[in-house]
Amino acid sequence: MTNLAERMMLVSLHISVYAGAKVDAKVSHDVVSLAGAARKSGKFTKNLFADALEPIHKAAKAARNEHDQMTLPWRHGQDCLPAGVFLKYMEAQRLNKSIFDREVSLFLDCYQDHIDHAQQRLGRLFNPGDYPDKDTLRARFEFDIEVSPLPSVGDFRVELVDDDRAEIVADLEKRIQDRVDQGRTVLAERIKSCLERMKAGIAEMTGAGSRRSGHLRLVRRNGRPVPVPVRAADAAAK
Repeated sequence: MTNLAERMMLVSLHISVYAGAKVDAKVSHDVVSLAGAARKSGKFTKNLFADALEPIHKAAKAARNEHDQMTLPWRHGQDCLPAGVFLKYMEAQRLNKSIFDREVSLFLDCYQDHIDHAQQRLGRLFNPGDYPDKDTLRARFEFDIEVSPLPSVGDFRVELVDDDRAEIVADLEKRIQDRVDQGRTVLAERIKSCLERMKAGIAEMTGAGSRRSGHLRLVRRNGRPVPVPVRAADAAAK
């Protein structure tokens, strides 16, 4: 476990984005009553900004996808990151954060314009009380990365009776091993999924009746290896 702690670290990606949605209690009540339905049968949620928040959500999703591709699950809120890809991870997330911050700034700079547009779009559903002031809204957006060392049973330094300490250490060892096994399972599933996609792509390109060359090479698209055909002349030259 000591070697594992030296080769891995824990990373937490904290991203929060203002949802831009508000439940309208009056409209919800009116709709339920009009339908003759029982109370709490449904609710009406207003979209306060149409698609104005979409670029921010897109930037957040890109950062989460990058995080998921480069880490393995450890426990809720923390994932395991190999030390060898730490610099690559941080470089990618610094870029994602800069894009996220830029989109947030663009949204806030035009905040009043978004409210004016919403008043026209929502009609009688518009309620100025649904819109927080700009400073309050700014605090609803967050992008933060927290890195910490991988725990090991050797970190447990509380002085206890030997029997109690042995029991606690054994429990910690089991919990850590369970998380390591979970990470291995996820990694195996990712490899299997990648190989299945490659197999399907190769079968499509080289199957009976295919006009494509039987020569293939792997290229990376969106961070994933993809088989692509190589012209026969190019393959012969190689």
